[in-house]
Amino acid sequence: MDKTTSVVAALKAGKQASQLQIDAWIDKLLQSELIQVEETASAGELSQNGKKLARDLRGLLEAYKNYLSHKNSTVLAL
Repeated sequence: MDKTTSVVAALKAGKQASQLQIDAWIDKLLQSELIQVEETASAGELSQNGKKLARDLRGLLEAYKNYLSHKNSTVLAL
């Protein structure tokens, strides 16, 4: 959870997390077993509603990451 710690520390210090910190945190969350749709070694199979929730959450995180990347690249281009 090193990435999460750096994001939280930046927020507590009154700073915004950098795009790199946010991307790393989202990537770490997407790789975690917490929102995997497939059955893993340490977690059983999700119900149909659980699979839908995991897919939707993964889609939201990916969309948010893409939105911020696009938004920040547009701002830098100005």
